[in-house]
Amino acid sequence: MSALEAVGYAKSSGRPGVCMAASGPGAIHPLEGLYEAKPDPVPVVVIVGQTAQSAIGGSYRQEVDLATLFKDVAGDYVQLVTVPEQLPNVLDRAIRIALAERAPPPS
Repeated sequence: MSALEAVGYAKSSGRPGVCMAASGPGAIHPLEGLYEAKPDPVPVVVIVGQTAQSAIGGSYRQEVDLATLFKDVAGDYVQLVTVPEQLPNVLDRAIRIALAERAPPPS
């Protein structure tokens, strides 16, 4: 629902809509909203969780290949943040790209 709300906000205001989702299966939930945003060029940023870095590649049941999952609806900007220091720059770029391209780049 948060992705649909973010898209609705972006459509009605022209400003970036932002939403967050949990990791694992919860990371899949924003797809519906992003597919809603795709035909109408609106700026949306989605922040989703990921499995702990130490568990990636170990067939952990909550692991999802987010880059592949969001490839069709994320424009050209999907990033994996592995340390807190990355977050300000990644979010800044995501918002700038979303505004410039009027497209939803998840982060």
